[in-house]
Amino acid sequence: MAGESNAIRIGDPSIHTKSFVAGIPASGLAAILFEYNSRIIVLGVGGAVAFNQAPLIVGTAISKTNDTTFTVNANGVYRVSHTLRTALLSLLGSVPVQVNGGRWLVPLVLTGVPLSDQVTVPANAGDTLQLVVSAVALTLAAADNATINIDKIQRTRLLHH
Repeated sequence: MAGESNAIRIGDPSIHTKSFVAGIPASGLAAILFEYNSRIIVLGVGGAVAFNQAPLIVGTAISKTNDTTFTVNANGVYRVSHTLRTALLSLLGSVPVQVNGGRWLVPLVLTGVPLSDQVTVPANAGDTLQLVVSAVALTLAAADNATINIDKIQRTRLLHH
């Protein structure tokens, strides 16, 4: 399609009329939240990552409760993507996504390298989401050092967890 760059097309380009981003339903995302932090912070083990900006929110399924906690306002399936930029040695440090205090994923952190991860979780209205440090303390670099995207990728579903 005209004006696109870095697009991968399969098949005959003369019949392509639409493009889609992988992982996003054809009907679009049900809701999104994007938030980031811009101050240096030291996070001890068990500490939740703070996000000190006003979030970008589309839809009503996700809200920011406070600087460390996000609340799901509708049952569904959510994709949580995050990146943390560490400033100091953080060997074996990790920042799992937590739903109501339960861990979903434990990635490793490499020295001075951004820690990026993505997890898809079922959640019900009223559930809370946080990024919580485990293993060892982390120091986040200066400037924009932590970002989080929470996307509601499924419009409706009754969930049990």
